This record gives sequence, C-alpha cells and structure tokens, in this order.
Amino acid sequence: MACPQSPPKAAWRLRFPPHSKASLGFPGVPLSTDARDDALASADFTANLRAPMSTALPDRPQPLAGARRFVIVASRYNAEFVDGLIAGARGEFAAIAPGSSVEVFRVPGSFEIPLGVQTVGEQGKADAILAFGLLWEGETSHADLIATAVTNALLSLSLRLKLPVLHEIIVAHTEEQARERCLGTKINRGTEAARAAVRMLQALDAIRGSHGDLRHTQVTAEDLAAIAANRDPSRTPQPKSS
Repeated sequence: MACPQSPPKAAWRLRFPPHSKASLGFPGVPLSTDARDDALASADFTANLRAPMSTALPDRPQPLAGARRFVIVASRYNAEFVDGLIAGARGEFAAIAPGSSVEVFRVPGSFEIPLGVQTVGEQGKADAILAFGLLWEGETSHADLIATAVTNALLSLSLRLKLPVLHEIIVAHTEEQARERCLGTKINRGTEAARAAVRMLQALDAIRGSHGDLRHTQVTAEDLAAIAANRDPSRTPQPKSS
C-alpha cells in the first residue's frame, strides 16, 4: 500500500510558537522527520500562536459626575516603560475624571503588586486601583508563572474588596511591543486602564443606585437575575483588550 503523500508546503501554513514541537500536517497524514524539520525552519512557522492583541483603545467614556480617588500600584522594574503607563493614565483621568485624585505607590516588581493593591484596598484609600508593570517573555517560563500568579491574585482581591482593580501587567516579547503599549499613544495600556476604571465605576454606580450599596449587601441569585432583567439595553459592554 502506498504511503500517504505529505501535503504541499502551501497547506502547512499553520502558526506555531517559535521552537514548537507541535505535530504538523493533517490527521492521518503524518509528516516525515525531514518535512517537519523543514517546516519548523520555514519563516511561515515563526509567527506566534497567540491571538493578536488589540490595536485600538476602547472609546472614551463620559466624564465622571464627581471626584473619585484613584490609586496606581506600579512596579519599579522596567521603570521607563511603567512610567509611560502612569503618564497615560494620569493624562486620561484629567479628561474623564476631573477633580479626582491620582496617587502612585511603587513596589519592587510585578510579583509584589498584589500585596500593594491589597494594602491600599484594605485601608480604604481608593475607589479604583490600577496595577501597572512590565514582564519580558524570555526563554524560560518565569514570566508566565509570575503573570499567572499576579492575574489570579488581582482578580481575587477585586472580588474580595468589592473594588475595581485594573490589571495592566504587560508581558512583552520585544522592546517594540513594550514601547507601543507603554510609551505610545495609539494603544497605551495606561490610557486604556483609566477608561476601564471610569466605566467600571459608572457601571457600579448604576447597579448600586438600583439595588443598594453592594459592598455591604449580600447579593443573591435573585438579585443578579433582577439586575440582568433591568439592565439598560442601550448600553453595550466594552470588551477588555490584552
């Protein structure tokens, strides 16, 4: 019985992470070792498997009706880039949260940010907290481990403190990516975080205005169903980009 033919190279143009050992080819049509090695060496396979990041900021929300307290907990590591996130957030708050205070606390690195966020939240210093840091994706899994741990911690703190915590710990593969997201204006993640913070406060104000202050009220399944049933259909949630 004849062996199945390897598919033409044009059909191999899948996207795998660099140095991936993932199986190539189609089901039932295995590639030879030479073909696999040739494919992995091809420029067609150097693109990363990750979904493309957003290349546009969310729309600017309406300005807040009253002054609020914003706190930024930022990493000292990679200060050049983190300072760009802070500047982006400050500039945006000046436009959409007039009269509000913006205080910055620095911690050594991204791994220490959750403890800083927790301390700020427990002391009642903020209406919303922004977490800023930058991690470099290297040859080991170190950055991924930190990013995962910090993400889980920040989500847990936001829910426990009943406080918006905006996560902008950037994981960059290249300096170009970091500059675009931290120092540029088109997709500055500090600007994005400020807009998301204001939108979240406005959303919580709307919910608490109808159902009381949720920070001091146990929310039942019936409450959540009522909130969903009475939501304003003219408001479309803005997706959170990476």
